[in-house]
Amino acid sequence: MIAFVSDRDGSDDIFVMYEDGSMPTNLTRSPLDWDRDPAWSPNGERIVFVRNGAITIMRADGTDVNELVRRGETPAWSPDGNWIAYTASPSSSSGQETRVVNVNGTGNL
Repeated sequence: MIAFVSDRDGSDDIFVMYEDGSMPTNLTRSPLDWDRDPAWSPNGERIVFVRNGAITIMRADGTDVNELVRRGETPAWSPDGNWIAYTASPSSSSGQETRVVNVNGTGNL
């Protein structure tokens, strides 16, 4: 399966489809939200993405959506699937820094 962003339904949503391009399915269906940067977990059971600037996680079928971090970008999974790395702009700086959060939302480093 491939996860991607499309605005075909009127807003930026996370879709999945088979590798041959068949069966595109909108997972987020959030007309008031801006979803982007989807990334599959190593075991293929979850997808992390950015929703309105927040690091967000959901099951691969689009259920159980939870915000992990209020502000962040470019999420990426650790190889073991227990952590998510992301970039953030500290309020006291104009640069970016890399941070890590546990998939349950704790341990923001």
